[in-house]
Amino acid sequence: MDTKTYFTGTFVIEARIGKLCEKIEMLRAAQASGGGLGNGIAVQKSRNYRRQEDISLAILELEDELTKTRLALLNLEIEIRAISRGLTNPLTRAIITWRYICRLKWKDIAARAEMSEMQVIREHNAAMGQLVMADEAAG
Repeated sequence: MDTKTYFTGTFVIEARIGKLCEKIEMLRAAQASGGGLGNGIAVQKSRNYRRQEDISLAILELEDELTKTRLALLNLEIEIRAISRGLTNPLTRAIITWRYICRLKWKDIAARAEMSEMQVIREHNAAMGQLVMADEAAG
């Protein structure tokens, strides 16, 4: 896997975290109201008196998945920081940090860097060519 694809995983994981949070909030609302779930969230079918227990169990399972997903994001961010230490230019390293750790949009990075978006993207792409992931370096 190339470095850019690997780094872009932060956006994918962050989106997953958002979806898990939405599901948890929907379940909490259903639990508080005692109503149905809707929206395709699978909960074990049971008698009505067990419905609250089923919702609680689903919440716990989703919270466990959320914790694991957040840990995966944190580990990826740590790896990105370690890999980007190979960049000697502080501005280029900042661009990588802003993009993949802070997950800023190109226009926001350009404003911080006081450059055009195209210049930022060129700097980013040049940096991606310089970065080597640990498994590539070992291979």
